[in-house]
Amino acid sequence: MRIAILAHVRQRIAQPFAGGMEAHGWHLAAGLQARGHDVVLFASGDSDPRFAIDPVLAEHYERTFPWAEHRGTAPLIAHLDAGYADACDRIARGGFDVVHNNSLHRFPLEQRRTAATPTVTSLHVPPYDALHWFVAQSPSPRHRLTVTSSRQLAAWWPDGAPREASVLHNGIDLAHWPFGAGGDGTAVWCGPHHAQQGAASRRGGGAARGAGADAVRRDRGPRLLAGRGGAAAGRRHRLWRPSGRRCAGRRTRARRAVRLHAVLGRALRPGRGGGDGVRPAGRRLRQGGPRAK
Repeated sequence: MRIAILAHVRQRIAQPFAGGMEAHGWHLAAGLQARGHDVVLFASGDSDPRFAIDPVLAEHYERTFPWAEHRGTAPLIAHLDAGYADACDRIARGGFDVVHNNSLHRFPLEQRRTAATPTVTSLHVPPYDALHWFVAQSPSPRHRLTVTSSRQLAAWWPDGAPREASVLHNGIDLAHWPFGAGGDGTAVWCGPHHAQQGAASRRGGGAARGAGADAVRRDRGPRLLAGRGGAAAGRRHRLWRPSGRRCAGRRTRARRAVRLHAVLGRALRPGRGGGDGVRPAGRRLRQGGPRAK
C-alpha cells in the first residue's frame, strides 16, 4: 500500500524522541516500511532522513516559534495552517491508499479531505477547545478515529462515541524490551506520565520506579526525576530551561539526551529507582497547542 503518515511538527520525528507522539510516528513509519509498504512521512523537514520525507514545514516549529512563547498567537497559527494546507493538498494529489493522521491539526479532519483519501486519525490527547469541534464533526465512512483508552473515548464523546471511533491501546516492541531474569519485584515506568498513572501503578500493587519529565512546578520548568518512592521523591536533573526561555541547538539537545539516558540507566539498575510526573496539558489548549503525551 501507499501510505501517508501526517505527523505533528512541533518536534522532529527522529531519535532521541522529544515525546510520545514523535516516538509513535517514528515507529509507525518504520514498522510499515519494514512490512514493505510505500510510506511517505509528512513531517518537519529536519526529521529522520531514513524515511521519505515530504516536509510540512522546513524545520520543526519549536525551533522557529517556541511554543512557550508563541502558543495561540496569530503568527504560529498562520505558520501551521499554511504548512498543513499545502501538505493536505499534496496528499490528495499523491495517489495514497490511506492517510494516518497523527497531527493534532484541524485541516486533515475536514470531510472534503477524508472523502478524497481514506483516513485514520490517532488522538493522543484529551479533548481541547481548538480541536474538539472539528473531531466531533469528522467521523464518516472514510474516516476512522482511535483513542488510547475507554476513558479517553468517553472524554471526546461524552454522549456516546460514533461507530467510527474506537480504542487502540498503546504498545511497545517486545524485541526492543526483552525479558531478562533478575530484578527485585518492582515495576519500571520509562517516559513521561501524569499523576493518575502513578496512582494506577500503586493500585496494581508493589513499588514502581522510573524516569521521565516532571513539570509539576509551572514556574520552574520540566525536570527529570530519579529515585525511589514515586513521583514526589528523588533527585531532580535539569533537562531544559523554564517556560519562556528558549533552549535550542544541537549541543543542548545532545546534553539533554545524555542526561536522560544516564538517569534511565540508573533507574533501571537493580536497587535504584524513582518516579516522575508531567504537568497536564490543561483544559484549554489553543491552536498549535502542546502534546499531552
